[in-house]
Amino acid sequence: MRADRKEVRPLKTVIAFGISMRPFIKSGAEILQVSVSAEEICLGDIITFSPQSGVSFTHRVVRILKDKNQISFLTKGDSGLNLDAVVHADQVIARVIYVDQTDIRTFRWRFLGRLIALISYGQYCVWRRLPGSKLNRFRHWLERKGLFPKIPATAWFANGASPIGWLNGLDRIRQWVRTRSKKEALRETS
Repeated sequence: MRADRKEVRPLKTVIAFGISMRPFIKSGAEILQVSVSAEEICLGDIITFSPQSGVSFTHRVVRILKDKNQISFLTKGDSGLNLDAVVHADQVIARVIYVDQTDIRTFRWRFLGRLIALISYGQYCVWRRLPGSKLNRFRHWLERKGLFPKIPATAWFANGASPIGWLNGLDRIRQWVRTRSKKEALRETS
């Protein structure tokens, strides 16, 4: 037996269910997973974990928490606003390595995964602080003056969805500006 032979790890193919990882993993996508130890998991990796027996989730690692001799993870679905409960090392089942026959272990995909993790965690931090922020109070003041559309915070900030979902809110603001401009033009011609 050769000493330099790599350890063979069991692979598992599953079909994704749900929308929490959209647009990266769509419902019905085939994902290939490999068992992994907690020490091998990096920021931006997509892991499958089981917080309770019989229930498993596949979400992105947005923070790694190291405490003396224990590793835990903060995970979040790409299309959600809130973090999952802390995932402990013994709850990790596997790491996703292929999504619909695309190898996500390449440098490009790992870089993108880390970038998404940073944006996603930043979005969560802003989202948690938004209701009491000066920005939100200013937005409400503008609404009362009629200078800003009455759009719920989820629509203009994140649309209740992905880290880039705030673009949908900007579209709603643009539509409001267009309709307001049309109303003013009609008043001037009357």
